[in-house]
Amino acid sequence: MKIRAFMLLGAALLWGAGTVLAETSAVSPSGFLVTHRHEVHATPQQVYEAIGRIGRWWSDVHTYSGHAANMSLNLTAGGCFCEGWDENSVQHAQVHVCPPRNAGAPAGRSGPAATLGR
Repeated sequence: MKIRAFMLLGAALLWGAGTVLAETSAVSPSGFLVTHRHEVHATPQQVYEAIGRIGRWWSDVHTYSGHAANMSLNLTAGGCFCEGWDENSVQHAQVHVCPPRNAGAPAGRSGPAATLGR
């Protein structure tokens, strides 16, 4: 669910809507939860399609290759949230559930920080 919210936030940024507000929702000795709220001026279908164009809104700094254009997201169950460049490839996560017109639910860690804490 956290990844889904992050993906929707990214899609919202793609559509150029207003300011994003964030708040700390929960804090514990082991971590914290940040909630982002953002009004999106797009239809659910437009947001869904934008999520699939991940290379357009994903940050370059959250990739191994340094280029978000190398990211792909196959919006189908079992689909790959992947990065490929030259002869390299990384599977950041796999889509587990992806009903039509809803955000996928990738499971897994993402980007170079994925190996931290393992």
